[in-house]
Amino acid sequence: MSGEEQDRYDVAVLGHKFPVSAKDVELTQRAADHVNGKAEYYRGKYNELTGGQLAALVALDVAEDLFREREQFTGVRRDEEDAWSEAQAKMKSLLKKLDSADSAQG
Repeated sequence: MSGEEQDRYDVAVLGHKFPVSAKDVELTQRAADHVNGKAEYYRGKYNELTGGQLAALVALDVAEDLFREREQFTGVRRDEEDAWSEAQAKMKSLLKKLDSADSAQG
């Protein structure tokens, strides 16, 4: 471990308590609440699911959330990088034109 102390506590999902330890208790609790909300939704929608099926469905849904967020973040990041590259190319082109104009006058 990195030497940073982790808090130990329980989180509840569908009424079951799970012991966890984490550096960021608030973040872990929010994650547990998110998972619990999805589990409650799917349990209400598909009450015939076994516990394992429900867990797999919730895991898939949370993974989709993660991938969607990652794609949105990297897409925005990529757009910013493309804009920066385009701006740099335009600045270089403008500087060349200015240098050419100075050379022609000089």
